[in-house]
Amino acid sequence: MLRFIGSVTVLCGIAIFAAGPRPSFAQAVGTAASSPTKVYVDCAATSRGNGSAARPYWRITDALKKARALRRENQGRISIRVAPGTCSGNFETQPIGQSTRPPELLPLVLNVPNLTLHGAGVMEYADGYPVGPRAGTATTLTVDTEHPGDIPTTVIYVGPTTDGGRADGAVIEGFVIDNALNAWFGIYITRTQRLTVRDNVVTDTWLGAINGSECSGRIVGNVVHRGFPGLAFGAGTSENPSRLFIGGNSATDNFSGGVLIFGNSGFTDYLDMGANPLEVLPRPINPKSSQLGNRIEVDFEGNDVSNNVLGLRFSILGGSRYPYAQTGHISANVHENRFIDNAGYPLVVDEGFVFRGTSSFWTDPNPDPTNFPEGFLAFFAAPFMTHG
Repeated sequence: MLRFIGSVTVLCGIAIFAAGPRPSFAQAVGTAASSPTKVYVDCAATSRGNGSAARPYWRITDALKKARALRRENQGRISIRVAPGTCSGNFETQPIGQSTRPPELLPLVLNVPNLTLHGAGVMEYADGYPVGPRAGTATTLTVDTEHPGDIPTTVIYVGPTTDGGRADGAVIEGFVIDNALNAWFGIYITRTQRLTVRDNVVTDTWLGAINGSECSGRIVGNVVHRGFPGLAFGAGTSENPSRLFIGGNSATDNFSGGVLIFGNSGFTDYLDMGANPLEVLPRPINPKSSQLGNRIEVDFEGNDVSNNVLGLRFSILGGSRYPYAQTGHISANVHENRFIDNAGYPLVVDEGFVFRGTSSFWTDPNPDPTNFPEGFLAFFAAPFMTHG
């Protein structure tokens, strides 16, 4: 047992073994007993279509809109099945009146319970770890236009929206998400339970490839590289706990670290949604203690965490989204992973981001997230700080 004691902070239950993974992780999640309602997409289609197998939609954007309509009348699982090929998109205002396929409206917003977003990619393995989709099977999401700004963007957003949508039970599988350094995050997840993210490749992001906070579920069989970091997950609350199984992933060649685990709610939910009319459900400016995520439980098994700057990092205090965090709790079981040739340390345990650089107050109900009080660290401060 490794115990780290800070300001009422305990990290416990870490055991590390160097051994091979179990490739069955990617197939370890069961499927629903009943057949899901299916909506089809082919980004190479020459017309908009109606979502049927014979006339698939030409954009995932259209299929998601259909899924929201279906959910109002159907409580079963809805599956969006996307054919092999490339689906490009951006964050800009949509073109009007064109006869060719318009770009995907990014971010793609998953706010429908029990929704599966299924790409056609079939993962290949080397040395027992995932490396990429089999030739000819890849469903690739790309960002074709840089969207500059100080507020983070993401290709896929999974979480609650102001219209009452939630994403509990969401599944994302079989995609290649290539940000081409034109967006900050690949997949951003918040306040979502019973989540499954499996068999995806996420690459070339400005920040994290797959990021989550206040979410529970399984992150299995994915490849994340050239992220900052590859996987990053923050703690949860009693309402939205963070309990994760992270297994059988390849987190390699990431700039900051392969995997980062925060002992409290990390990063920011203040996202630039571009031209998408759906909005992230905001956080309270002055949260109650019950709304402060400060506990995460992780089973970290059978992953390849190699060739990063840092390997697996546990940071007690996260991105300071709320008033300065005072406690963080991480319970982690780490076993049967591979750590090779990380430039720094394969395993790091530290206090995290302890900001004490300002006594400024930020209580404006509509703060300017680009005007950070002195002493804060850029986007990590977000617009949710209320005292120093």
